[in-house]
Parts: sequence; structure tokens; C-alpha cells
Amino acid sequence: MALSFFLDDQEVREAIRKAKDWLIENQNEDGGWSIWKYEDSLVSATSWTLLALRQVVDLFSDDEKAKLSILNGAIWLKLTQNESNGCWGFLPNGGLSASETSNASTRMAIHALFSLGEDLEDYLSALKSFLVEFETESRWRTITESYTLKYFGEGLDQRISWFNAPFMVICLLLMLNVYRVALK
Repeated sequence: MALSFFLDDQEVREAIRKAKDWLIENQNEDGGWSIWKYEDSLVSATSWTLLALRQVVDLFSDDEKAKLSILNGAIWLKLTQNESNGCWGFLPNGGLSASETSNASTRMAIHALFSLGEDLEDYLSALKSFLVEFETESRWRTITESYTLKYFGEGLDQRISWFNAPFMVICLLLMLNVYRVALK
């Protein structure tokens, strides 16, 4: 995104194009993305990639391959939502158990889908889970599917997440705007 301030520079545009092409080439067959090539798609990796590609499509508006990549990624992300509680988890469908969903993954998925033009009203039950977690624990947990937890062990999710909290607040503010519109 920092490079977007130098779009008049051909070298910068070429670097962004190469990065875009790399993201598209590394999309998994199921439509999502993983942290490492040939691993299962993850909610967080897919969400971050969709956010990046969404920005890039503005620059390369005629790139149909990028648009198709976004569409397939968004479809995968929507299909991975846990039907029982409306949240997302580290694994698709929240690991098939509502107890395996996390608000960190849910926040990432909602943020990406909203950025792609999805209606937040479709995700109100998931957004409400942010309030429940904060009321219950007085904080939001660290994103559980991080590289650190995956490779260095459990227990780190008990820390306050300075990374996650600002995004949670943004999602709650968006939710408030949806409620205001719905209440009118």
C-alpha cells in the first residue's frame, strides 16, 4: 500500500503487478490461500490476500484474472463460515465445531468481505460475538492462527492483542451503523 503513493513510477507499477501475479498464482484450487504453498487454505491468509487484491484491482481494472481470483477467494471465504454460530475459525467452517471459531478469524473474514462490498447485515450474529467476548473477558484474544502459535506452541492466545483490538473496534462501529440504518 505504501507503493500506491508512487503509482506514476513505472518501476513501482511493475513491482505491484508482479506481486499481484504472484498472489494469483499461489491461490489454492479451492479458492483460498495458505501461509505456505501447498498447505490448506486458511481464513486469515485468504482474508489478507483478498484485501490486497481488492486494492490492486483499482490499479489494474482490466485484469479479469485478478477479478476472478477475488471472486473465487470470496466464495471460499463465505463457504468457510460456521453455519451454527456465523463465525469463522482457523480451519474452514470453524473446524466444524462452533467451539473452534474465533473472533480474530471472524474479524478478518468480515473485514475482507465488507471491503469487497458485502452487506454487514448478513454477518450481525458474528459481529455480536465481538461484544460477547469483550463483555465476558474484558478483551479480545490474540489471533489464534498466527505463525507463532502454529510453530511455537499454545498459550500465547492469553495475551491482550494490540493487533486485533483496533480492527474489532472498527467492525463494531460498522455494526453500529448497520443497526442505525436497520432501526430507522
